Amino acid sequence: MATHRWTGDQPAIAQVLTITLAEDWDATEVVTLTCGGESVVYTAGSAVETDEAPLLRDAWNASTFGAHAEITATSSGLTVTLTAGTAGVPFTVTVSITGTGTLSYVHTTGNAGPNIWNASNFDSAAWPVDADTVIFENSSVSLLYGLS
Repeated sequence: MATHRWTGDQPAIAQVLTITLAEDWDATEVVTLTCGGESVVYTAGSAVETDEAPLLRDAWNASTFGAHAEITATSSGLTVTLTAGTAGVPFTVTVSITGTGTLSYVHTTGNAGPNIWNASNFDSAAWPVDADTVIFENSSVSLLYGLS
């Protein structure tokens, strides 16, 4: 059994999700981006994918839902990039497409920061396991994410 002391020392890094549109779209594709239980639904207006990425970006950025406002969308070519507005605060976005077109998405930069349950935030630099003792004391850094 090991003892791990919470330090909350990991630098904050903004999470980034990259969505890449394939070159097989038609003008009837429907993309749904969901975060915080609310969805942005975008229907393609053309079969020119490079036209669609900036429009999908704009649809996300125009959303008035609270969780969406914390994430900024940018675009370049066939790619839409979602970036956390606050480094160290994670987000979950599900991506789906209806139609014959395809897209892919990947977390290109994982969320990191002082408020996350991970090895970097313990003095041992190791993940606590079931039999270990975890001590939270003399720290002003709260543990907010990663316990579920």
